[in-house]
Amino acid sequence: MASHRGRTISYETFGDLISAGLDGIEVDHRDHSPDEKTALIKLAKDNNLVMTGASDYHGNGKLNLLAEYTTSNDQWDALRSRANADRVIKL
Repeated sequence: MASHRGRTISYETFGDLISAGLDGIEVDHRDHSPDEKTALIKLAKDNNLVMTGASDYHGNGKLNLLAEYTTSNDQWDALRSRANADRVIKL
């Protein structure tokens, strides 16, 4: 999974991650604009990636609320079906 696309991962880097076996990306996040979310959904669909939400809840006093952005049940099931604790992506 790759999260916080806008803060840490460029779109160019996604190509390398996808080639290396990336399974999913965080789509629903407070920091993603509607255009960013649309682009991430397209990227996920074009590359068969699981799409997750994010609560980013790190305690009281933060802007984000627990379960503010969640992952749909079908995407959760897809993520679980791909789970493999032995696999590590190395670039």
